[in-house]
Amino acid sequence: MSPSADRHSFEKYGIHPSVPIRTRNTVTCIKLCQKGMGLCFIPENYIKNIELHQPPLCFSVGDEGAFSTLTLAYRKGAYLPAYARDFIRIAQQKC
Repeated sequence: MSPSADRHSFEKYGIHPSVPIRTRNTVTCIKLCQKGMGLCFIPENYIKNIELHQPPLCFSVGDEGAFSTLTLAYRKGAYLPAYARDFIRIAQQKC
């Protein structure tokens, strides 16, 4: 989820963290939450695919979808391995 989307969600539900921290490390977010030290927004498919000793409490938030943006970039003329070229081609076809 983008920083503006999660900020909007916090505001919408009246959540005001005393020390707001942003990280893109999903496992760190989950572990902080499990220790009672945080609240995070994580896509459902991430939770389903992470092996945890104690699964976190998970809730759906609202009816609207929450989205994040993925940017693919590479230096023009740089060598790209076949898997990277395939990934870019597949991503372009999906858009």
